[in-house]
Amino acid sequence: MSSANQEESSSTYDVKQGLSLTIPRVFPQYVDEQAMIDIFDRQHLGRVYKVNMIHMKGESRRRGHPMYKAVVYFSVWYDNIIAYNFQQRIFTQGDARVVYDDPWFWVAMENKEQRLSNNDKRIMRVAYQNYISEQRIEQLSISINRMENQLTAGWSKVTVADAMQAIGDELSLTETAIDCAERVLYYEA
Repeated sequence: MSSANQEESSSTYDVKQGLSLTIPRVFPQYVDEQAMIDIFDRQHLGRVYKVNMIHMKGESRRRGHPMYKAVVYFSVWYDNIIAYNFQQRIFTQGDARVVYDDPWFWVAMENKEQRLSNNDKRIMRVAYQNYISEQRIEQLSISINRMENQLTAGWSKVTVADAMQAIGDELSLTETAIDCAERVLYYEA
């Protein structure tokens, strides 16, 4: 099984990592790209890789003020119920709302037009891998803290079996991966 398939199978929700959004009307004089990035993170939807603001010249002339549309690319959609429900609303109803300053909101739809360069896709893959690593480190840190708490609570000693159980299979998988890599690197035909 490839690492990408392993990561997908380990997710709790069926969150689609490749989804990018189009927001048809954005007023950058009120909300800029960085604010958009922060809003998606604060609302626990995901980490935004990049926001492209596209000036809608014809619409701007008709309305008498500058109109933009935004295309939002995510390096990571968070694996939580909030992101899952948001995506499901887009897939089933065609759009979802992002409240950025109550009562003001954006209508977000699936982006089907704008595409990223191969370089941007590579950067996003690396950012996703970093996110997965951060999540694993956080899980290991929680396990280590739990063991430390057990030690301070009066346990006289923690056995290797206790440590393996607390840390889980992550340590054994890492050891197996290191063993395989060493065999490949140092194997002489």
